Amino acid sequence: MNARDAGLTRGQIEKKLANQHRSKLSETLKTLIDAKEIRTPIKHGNSLYYFASGRGPSAEVTSEIVSKLVLDSGTKLLSQATLEKKVTGLKGKFLLEGIKCAVESKKIIQLACGTSKYFLHREVARSHFGLATAMQTNLPQPPTPPVEPELTMQAIRPVFQRLKAEQGGLSTINIYDLLKALGVPKDKLHQFLLKEAKAGHLTIHPTTTVQLKAEVIDAAIKVPGFSEPFVTVALKDEL
Repeated sequence: MNARDAGLTRGQIEKKLANQHRSKLSETLKTLIDAKEIRTPIKHGNSLYYFASGRGPSAEVTSEIVSKLVLDSGTKLLSQATLEKKVTGLKGKFLLEGIKCAVESKKIIQLACGTSKYFLHREVARSHFGLATAMQTNLPQPPTPPVEPELTMQAIRPVFQRLKAEQGGLSTINIYDLLKALGVPKDKLHQFLLKEAKAGHLTIHPTTTVQLKAEVIDAAIKVPGFSEPFVTVALKDEL
């Protein structure tokens, strides 16, 4: 189609066709729509307007129009009612989508006063009020994932000593209590304790009683070849 963004009504298309092609116009238009060579017609008034694919009014086109109107208005806020009067015709059919697109792309800022909506361009807000920057700062930020403490002998020593003092000075503490205090994954703590036990910095000990809570047993280290799980740990220089 050569109509570009103006489009053609069905009546205008018929006038451009030779008589022998007019009877098949509906079928031809459907074929072109199915092939996505032309868009589904847009009704305006009593007429249907046809556009080539990628041409004519759309939410994106209307979004640009809305953004320019709001920018040109400067610090004088434009209301949605005013935009409805300025953006008319076929483009007006996409006004609400265009406003939504402009707001979501942060080209304009939507403000509310009662039930009325007003719009301010981002560049105007930034240059006159610093509002865009402030609004961006106040946006909810994604939660920062907790940082797991690095497991080193130096890091766990004060935790170990605190737990030891809380239980009356006993030289061994439950791996379960250490796990809770450090807030690290169980597998990570197990790997660390086994590594440091092998290096001779600490010792791990199997259970000596069956009267243990299920969570204590669950936090214990199960070593292949040993029937009893290792439930307590002691630092070599704390014994």
